[in-house]
Amino acid sequence: RHEVETLPPTPLPVRVEGIPESLRIERRWVIWNYVWIEEKNGKPGRWTKPLFIATAPQAKAKSTDPTTWCSFVEALAAYEDGKCDGVGFVLGDGWVGFDADDTDAPDYVALLNTYTERSPSGNGVHAIARGTKPTGRCRVGDYELYDHGRYFTVTGHHVAGTPTTVEKRTAEIAALHARLFPNGDTSTPAPTTSTSTLTDDALIAKARSSKT
Repeated sequence: RHEVETLPPTPLPVRVEGIPESLRIERRWVIWNYVWIEEKNGKPGRWTKPLFIATAPQAKAKSTDPTTWCSFVEALAAYEDGKCDGVGFVLGDGWVGFDADDTDAPDYVALLNTYTERSPSGNGVHAIARGTKPTGRCRVGDYELYDHGRYFTVTGHHVAGTPTTVEKRTAEIAALHARLFPNGDTSTPAPTTSTSTLTDDALIAKARSSKT
């Protein structure tokens, strides 16, 4: 059995003023804590970020169960009372999230052109947009793109140069999905310096025309 050898990571503090109002008014909030889990097959353990109910911090929340979600005020109160390591927002119902681990993913972030912030570690980014995601895979390498069944940690540490508001970006989401999963291939994302046959503008135009 592996022992917990280190203390949990220190997350970025929640910066309330950086969180878009359109997110704060939604009743889609949860809280999260770092929890150590043991891996199987002799692999070392790792810190995870399961979600909990803001008004009952010891109870697990579910990203698919709205009865376990709370208001931002309730989530923030739990955070300020020291009952959790951070707050989170549940995706779905038109809320789409892009997650890049250990990279700023500048080309992908620029393509989405919506509210983007630092992840709790400070080493990755999360972007949240309004829209829908094409059907198909959601994860490849260090990148994830979800439109339901997941929650995103929220720090409010806005990434400079991106909008401070959550924007409608269905066509851009489709273009990003095409970049991440070219020709249905889920093993490797398209290069962040575009070398695909279609440019991002062409992908966006194609996605928009498909809706008409």
